[in-house]
Amino acid sequence: MPPVYIVGRTDRAAVCRGRQKTIKYNNMGVNLLELAKEAPNITVSVGLADLCAWHKEMIEDTKRELEEQIAEQKAETHVSPKRAAEIFDVNLSTLHRWKEKEYLLPVEVGGKRRYKMSDINRILEGGRKEKGGKR
Repeated sequence: MPPVYIVGRTDRAAVCRGRQKTIKYNNMGVNLLELAKEAPNITVSVGLADLCAWHKEMIEDTKRELEEQIAEQKAETHVSPKRAAEIFDVNLSTLHRWKEKEYLLPVEVGGKRRYKMSDINRILEGGRKEKGGKR
């Protein structure tokens, strides 16, 4: 029969008591994962209030991480003509022709010609920017 670890909370730490040792955990979620790796066949008892609090904390953490990822993806970045040519594996003169055909239009950023990564990604994904900025 595997040892039984009882998990409870003190003022700032969770405590696991087993047959042979007592382990204090300052962050229950992360350290319980470590405990699961070290001894996957143990039984853990957790108070319902602690489980509910952990559940809400995990949901909030996951939500915050997803919101940050979405914000990063939506943030517009710009690349130089040289970098745009590298991404497409074309010559700079091709970018000039694409500008003339309004296939990929540069923008002025700080007085320099740059290309929007959203436009580059749209072309790479098979979309095409039509004349007048429509798709």
